[in-house]
Amino acid sequence: MSVRNATVLLVIAVIAAVVLLYFPSWTNPFVLDDVEKIESNPDLRSPFELRHFFAPYTGEEGAARNDPSRPLTFMVYWLCWQAGSGSPIPFHVVNTLLHAIVALLAGALAALAVRGLFRIETP
Repeated sequence: MSVRNATVLLVIAVIAAVVLLYFPSWTNPFVLDDVEKIESNPDLRSPFELRHFFAPYTGEEGAARNDPSRPLTFMVYWLCWQAGSGSPIPFHVVNTLLHAIVALLAGALAALAVRGLFRIETP
């Protein structure tokens, strides 16, 4: 088996393992701060407006709305809300995909470290 085939099989195995581990959570409800930041957030129900993701809120409403220091996070929340009409399933699926990407990046980093440590050359 070539190195490339082994790498592809490893990537598939990691993605399958992550999905297998996280799949049972896909039907779970929102918990903890999800209720405040997602379910009770009016900006996720409104049409897309960039100001909702970058403009800071003042007063009491700021705690339950978007944190302007994390605009990408809330844009992903908005997309998930729109895709699932408020269902937590798209949020859990995106979370699973992000965990799979992180696992693959951690594996790639470990492989680079091992190659560098032991001076292993790839063909």
